[in-house]
Amino acid sequence: MLVSFSESAENKAGTAALVQDGIWDRSEAAAEVARLYDTVFGRLPDALGLVSWKTAIEGGTATLLQVADGFTASAEFSGRYGDLNNRQFADALYRNTLDRAPEREGLDFWTG
Repeated sequence: MLVSFSESAENKAGTAALVQDGIWDRSEAAAEVARLYDTVFGRLPDALGLVSWKTAIEGGTATLLQVADGFTASAEFSGRYGDLNNRQFADALYRNTLDRAPEREGLDFWTG
């Protein structure tokens, strides 16, 4: 779910200017990791985290799904989402990632 939101066409379009302006590393792996940080934590990646996860993806020792799993195992993730039910979690991802409220069909889909 996290990767689907992070790598959605809507989110890529919404973050394209940041990538183009060089705020994020221009490699695709770095852009994927940066979008995932934004999706999950609502923030830009820290430099060490970006380099570490980007290197793992580019080196073939991790996939973006494995990075997302690593994020969900973090204290930051638990502190941010630990008390939310599935519907509240899906709603939070819409707001974090797409900067908008979810449409009912999408929220129902992701909650299901």
